[in-house]
Amino acid sequence: MTAIRKKPIDEINNASESTVKELYKLHSLVKQERNNNTGWLSLTASQKENIETSLQELNEGKGIPIKKAMAQLLKKHGLS
Repeated sequence: MTAIRKKPIDEINNASESTVKELYKLHSLVKQERNNNTGWLSLTASQKENIETSLQELNEGKGIPIKKAMAQLLKKHGLS
């Protein structure tokens, strides 16, 4: 067995049952994502660029808290 295979197996064997369940959920989601091809690779160049720009703006502190954003949207659409 290679080291790359041994390490996660050892970690799973030593993990709590709840951690193993969470790891399995994560594994299942990744597997499903690969099968559905709905992830990053299926996005258009424009979609990827918009996401990268948004992440850069967040890293620069240009984002707003979700509560404030929701309040603005509700007010804009007359739902508040």
